[in-house]
Amino acid sequence: MTDNAPTLLDTIIVDPPAPRPGRLRKHVKQILNAKSLFSSLRDAQHHGRHGLRKPGLPPGIDVQKPHPELEALFKTEATIRVVDFSATRYEFHDLSRFTLAEFLRSPRPAWVKTRWIDVRGLNYQVIGCVADFFKLHPLAVEDVFHFPQAIKADWYENHIYISMMLCSLDEVENIQANADLGREQAPQDTFRTPLFRNRVQFKVFPKMPPRPDINIEQINIFLMRDGTMISIFQNDGETATLPLYTRLEEEGTLLRNAEDASFLLFSLMDIATDHFFPILDAYKNQLDLLEAYVLQEPKAEATQELHLIAKELGILRRTLMPMKNLVASLRENGKAFYTHQEPAPLTPFISKLTRTYLADVKDHVGTVVDGLECFENDARHLIDLIFNTVSHSTNEAMRTLSLVSLVFLPISFLAGVFGMNFEHFPELQWGMGVYA
Repeated sequence: MTDNAPTLLDTIIVDPPAPRPGRLRKHVKQILNAKSLFSSLRDAQHHGRHGLRKPGLPPGIDVQKPHPELEALFKTEATIRVVDFSATRYEFHDLSRFTLAEFLRSPRPAWVKTRWIDVRGLNYQVIGCVADFFKLHPLAVEDVFHFPQAIKADWYENHIYISMMLCSLDEVENIQANADLGREQAPQDTFRTPLFRNRVQFKVFPKMPPRPDINIEQINIFLMRDGTMISIFQNDGETATLPLYTRLEEEGTLLRNAEDASFLLFSLMDIATDHFFPILDAYKNQLDLLEAYVLQEPKAEATQELHLIAKELGILRRTLMPMKNLVASLRENGKAFYTHQEPAPLTPFISKLTRTYLADVKDHVGTVVDGLECFENDARHLIDLIFNTVSHSTNEAMRTLSLVSLVFLPISFLAGVFGMNFEHFPELQWGMGVYA
């Protein structure tokens, strides 16, 4: 550590927390960090140095060994906050990559029942420091850097590794900030990966808004047996962490009184699941508008937009479906997990209180999945309605043409007969003409 590096004295311990920085400053920092990481990834891929998923590499990432490639790729500034709380006391510590190791080595106060280490942003030095101190499994550490990762729960001897997805609607101000970058939209792909890449927009109806922009962000969680939870967000994760900070500041809340790291895990899972409801509402409004336009003026071109909406809803449904297995695995509390070195009666990772409340997450997941499936079917039904309406209009036009043909067919027949080159036409001398 250099003389200019921050020390543990720079740690902030206040109650309540300090005010949040300005939104403009926050967005500028996000854009600069994203551009830095994207440039590193782009240079690594250009020179063939990006070997995270290269065939033949050994499984896992051992933080005891040097990894210069990972240090070069994941070097953005991460926001680190350690929250210590009990039912009667709450403190938080804002750290940096210079002060993190010293803080972790310091003795944990006796009053601290639960410790939450919140890391927002991928920085290999920070993640390696945490992994080395808590002896995180190399396979779990590798999954942190392989994003997007499958939604799952891996059980190890001293911790659980949980991977989730935080799906959120793209805010207007974030879209404007990215638009200011010009053509460099790729940093968004690095931190908040767009769920739908290379989207095609069809402007069938002039007043029809575009489809919702959805970003996914990986959440990596490590749950220890000693009441410690570590969360590592792919980007900032502010929409998920701020509600938890607010609850922890208030005394008498269930989260504070529980003094349970597994209940903190449930709270984070519940917030991540609730982020799907605004997405569900956005697609509902999109389908309602399309239905109104289709009923008023059905166009065959609208089937293209509806097909893409149905496809995106199916992708969202398949993205969230593994959450059911994740909740079921946590509620079982790893009953099928045993080790040959330790006896069976160990301190459970998931408390009885958390197992009870996880049923609420299961219900929310079921509600969202059913809603996505329902809207997907509605989109396909609208496609059928358009084709049926267009087909009915075609049939009506053919019916009108048939009636017109029926009227003019005898006249056409007579014109055809008398247009022949016959010499004897006695009917031509009749005063009353020809009876049709």
